[in-house]
Amino acid sequence: MVRVTNGLRRQRRHASFRKKAKGFSLGRGSVYKQIRLALVKQGQHAYVGRKIKKRQFRSLWIERLSAAVRSRGSSYSSFI
Repeated sequence: MVRVTNGLRRQRRHASFRKKAKGFSLGRGSVYKQIRLALVKQGQHAYVGRKIKKRQFRSLWIERLSAAVRSRGSSYSSFI
């Protein structure tokens, strides 16, 4: 039976990971094992960042509403 090594498939997978890690410094941009770990960490930061972004925009929205309501002579809490 012929031994299959998955060579081309592995090269393509590694290349796609390297492409995603473009701009990372030192081994995190060139060593496959470190690239994988860096991309996992990057994904975690991106996930948390999306939640923080929503939180910040909500607080900004509340501040804007509050300012608009105060200009009409009321308060945000009574408006809500």
